[in-house]
Amino acid sequence: MSRLLTLMVTLLLFSAGSAYGQKATVYGVVTETLDGDVYPIPFAKVAVSGEVFSSGPIVPDLEGVFRISDIPPGDYLLSVGALGFDTLKRPVTLSSGDSVEVRVSMGTGESAGIVLLREYVSDATTSKSSPEGTD
Repeated sequence: MSRLLTLMVTLLLFSAGSAYGQKATVYGVVTETLDGDVYPIPFAKVAVSGEVFSSGPIVPDLEGVFRISDIPPGDYLLSVGALGFDTLKRPVTLSSGDSVEVRVSMGTGESAGIVLLREYVSDATTSKSSPEGTD
């Protein structure tokens, strides 16, 4: 009986530690809109930087898609730059298990911005919230 109890307590502690140690992910696409048409920007540089973690520049694929995983919870600065465009920056707070979709529109003036779409992961359900705004 004591072996079973010890095993159960060990499994409970292990699973609680695993849930606590979940990391966050930031993913999305970098585009430019010209005359109403949307074009990917494949060679932009995307980075997430903070006190405890910095991703370094990640280069999106040919469709402008990027993914940065294993980010510890905390406050970060998301920055996106590309040749011929101003660098866009936006603060983002990541919690354990967060998956944040980012839509980046490179351009000038009002057409440029970063929109965050946050997916909250809790237990076995995932839900998407509305955009957090633009920069």
